[in-house]
Formats: sequence, structure tokens, C-alpha cells
Amino acid sequence: MNFGAMNKDGGEKRLNVAVTRARVELHVFASITADQIDMTRTRARGVADLKAFLDFAGRGAVALAGQDTGSVGPADSPFEEAVRDALTAKGWEVHSQIGVSGFRIDLGVRHPDHAGAWLAGVECDGARYHSSATARDRDRIRQAVLEGLGWSILRIWSTDWFRAPEATLQRIDARLTEILQADRDRRAQIVTENQLTDAPEAMASEPEVMIEIDDAPLAPINLPVAPAPEAATLFAQGPAHGILGAPESRTGSAATPDAERFFDDSYTPQLLALMEQIIADEGPMPEALLARSVSQRHGWQRTGARIQARIAALQGIFDTAMEGDVRFLWIRGGVRDRVPFRGMTDRSLRDISRTEIADLIDRNAEKLATTEDPDIELARLAGIGRLSKDAREYLKSCREWRELSAAPL
Repeated sequence: MNFGAMNKDGGEKRLNVAVTRARVELHVFASITADQIDMTRTRARGVADLKAFLDFAGRGAVALAGQDTGSVGPADSPFEEAVRDALTAKGWEVHSQIGVSGFRIDLGVRHPDHAGAWLAGVECDGARYHSSATARDRDRIRQAVLEGLGWSILRIWSTDWFRAPEATLQRIDARLTEILQADRDRRAQIVTENQLTDAPEAMASEPEVMIEIDDAPLAPINLPVAPAPEAATLFAQGPAHGILGAPESRTGSAATPDAERFFDDSYTPQLLALMEQIIADEGPMPEALLARSVSQRHGWQRTGARIQARIAALQGIFDTAMEGDVRFLWIRGGVRDRVPFRGMTDRSLRDISRTEIADLIDRNAEKLATTEDPDIELARLAGIGRLSKDAREYLKSCREWRELSAAPL
């Protein structure tokens, strides 16, 4: 429960800066889940906001409405007190009057494995129940809303309790035990599925975009698998070289990814053809980006060490050029000092070769020569929304390289 600066006053501001700067998407990697943050052990707003953020990353928009404010008062009636005390005697941790989305749950039962999570809510027909305007409000709406927010709601009728308290208690206790076991089974299944995703044969045929927090993956967003593009010719245009073309793929036709055969020697020709297609269409690109692209086309969420090693072993078919400390891959015979700038698309700036940036500079040389800050103007032309220190340094290095390079690489 020690989160450094977030435990201190104003810690929520640091969290705000960390999670609100992404323009397109945000991937969250965490060794804990929201359920493991126990707000009974701290009153820091920064920690409460971190818990809420992780819950939102895990469950989506429903988590915003489902935030609870903990106990907001004592039990409404002696009946609720009696139920609370009886469940506590059974070993459950029970809290009174839990505030959730404008409602109050009479009794909240903590998850015994995750101190920051609720296992279930128990509704009693006490003062709040009888104050509802209609039977529909009392019996249906409240429970439907709370269940829609992820709560398991159990109900105890006062008449049942007064007539047969022991039998009613046993029923609720048994139901809580069932809910707990079902949750444990669900979490164990998630862990098993996560372990299986490391094996290529267990991966789905469609790639998934997933935020993953420890052992609780979020609901995936399935994306359609785009067919592998036809082998294409890579064109490059330099100031003194005109339009140049690189050799076509050796296959001359599209290679269809086959995840089940990825590590088979017999699959090597198809894998080589696919790699050539990617470099021909999207190159030059860094080695790591090629590995990710190949992995995604096979429908995999991750690019593990085995996959990277398999792809790295076949990179001898490409020409390479070092740009700083990054090795860029080119189609064989296709290394040039200019490549038409293709836009940012889904690449990071560091994934873009300086030869593309040089082409963008060539086409806008007059405008860049008259601006007070050429790096900011170049970033705008490239479609970069926010110029970070690292991005500025990279653009500056590309401009300096262009000025020094008067001949092909």
C-alpha cells in the first residue's frame, strides 16, 4: 500500500499527468489489480484514484459508475445489525451501508482473497427498503442497477430471519461460499489461459488488442485480420537519383500466415516471403518492428523471445543500415538515401527511418528554412501532435544527417 508520492497530499496530480497524455491509446502494465488496493489502510486520494483508474482499465466505463465510497453510515435497523453480526461470526468481513452510484447497499461482504474488493452485497428489507416509493423500486430497479455494475446481490427477508434465523443464515453463508468459489475458479481459469497464450498453437486466429493487468486480462477488442499484402515494389526518390525501384519479393504472390506451422522448418519459405512483403510494403523498418508486424499477422498478442529469435534467424535476406544504434532492414538491393515519407500511421517516430524524414524535409525545404523553429515545423508536417524532448532530438539528428549526406548510403 506504499505508492510513493501518491500516498502524499497532491499525489493524485502525478497520477493525472501519467494517465492523461496519450493521444490514441494507453497500455497499462501492472503487477497488481484494483482489487488488491485496500482503501481501509489509507485515506490518500492519489491511492483512491489509482484504484479507480486500474478498475476502469480492467472493466471499462461501468467501473466509473460502480465506484463505491465505502461505508457511509451505521446499520439502519437492529435487523441489519443482527444479520451483520451473524455473518461476521461465520468468518465474513461485513460493512454496513456501502455507497455505490447513488445507492446504498445495506451490507457489503469483503472478498477474503482481495481486501480491496467486494464479494457480494446483502440487501435487507429495512428502513431504506420501506422508504422506496413503489414495489418496483424496492424489488427490481435497485438490484438490477447494482448487478449491472458488477455486484452479486443477495436478499434476506425480515420475516424469514425472524421465523428461522439459523436456516436463513446457512442459506446466505452457502451462497456466499458458492460465489467465492466461482470467483476463484474464474481467476484460476484466467491464469491458465494467460499461460497458454505463450504457446503459438494456443493463440487465436484473430489478433487482439488487450490491456493486461497482472493475472486479470481485460475483455479483448477483436480486430479483423488483414490479408497479407501483395509483394510490392519499394520506390525511393532522392534529390539526384530520380525514381528508383527495389527488387520484388521472390515469391511474387501473397504469403498466408499460418500460426500453427510458425516454428516448423517447412514453413520457412512462407515466412521469408511474408517478411519480404512487409519490408517491401512498409520498409525500411527496425528489426523490432518487423518482429511485431510478423507476430500480429499471425494473430498473436505478444512477440515473445522464441518468436523474435525465429524472425532474427531469417533476417539475412535483407540489407541493413545502422541509424544511430538502431538497425534498419531494407529489401535486398533497395538501400537508398531517400524514401517517400509515409506518415506516422501506427508507428512511433523512432520507427521511422531518417531517409523518410529527409524526404519530408526535401519537399518542405523552403518552408523549413524560413521558420524560427524547424523542429517544431517538421513535427507539424509529420503529423506529430506533441513534440517531446526525445522527438525533438531525433528530428534534429535527421536534419543534421540530411545536411551531411550528399551521396547514397
